[in-house]
Amino acid sequence: MKISFNSILWFLFAMFLGAALFFTISVEQFKRGLNISSDEINFSSGQKVTVVKIIDGDEISVKLASAQFIVRIFGISSFEPEVNDPVMENISKESFRYLEKTILNNDVELVFEKFQKDKEKRVLSYVYYKGIDVGLDMIANGYSIVYTRYVFPRMDEYLKAEKRSIETRKGLWGQSIAAKRSMQLKTLWETERNN
Repeated sequence: MKISFNSILWFLFAMFLGAALFFTISVEQFKRGLNISSDEINFSSGQKVTVVKIIDGDEISVKLASAQFIVRIFGISSFEPEVNDPVMENISKESFRYLEKTILNNDVELVFEKFQKDKEKRVLSYVYYKGIDVGLDMIANGYSIVYTRYVFPRMDEYLKAEKRSIETRKGLWGQSIAAKRSMQLKTLWETERNN
């Protein structure tokens, strides 16, 4: 029996599709497993927690006493690590590595105006390490973009830092493809916010 080239290509395509699906489902199950119920966790701004895992460039898993939950870093957006584009993949890895190098296995402070969770039950918070606003630092160094889909109290400060990052072509702003996609996203968010 002779195997055709098309058969091999379809087989490889099916394998890659299966692997991508398996990875996506595994990550989502992991995230769900980390979240405790909304009723079980509530604390004041300034609470210290330990970072136990970096999930991606804007999500971390933290531990408070015996509770482990996910924090979505407020005011920033980083590109997803499973994107199928070498330029964007490198940008997402840079934001992941920054968080890994800076805060993994360290105590951080969660700061917010009002305790809240998003629809995925992640705690929304600014994250401080040694007095530094981690999200703002990521914006200033071009690891992330300002998440302008929703207005937040520090938006003006974050946008000023992002403007300086764009002008000096730091991080993702030094890559024309990443800069273009970032601006497209920001335009989309602006449109959604105004509708």
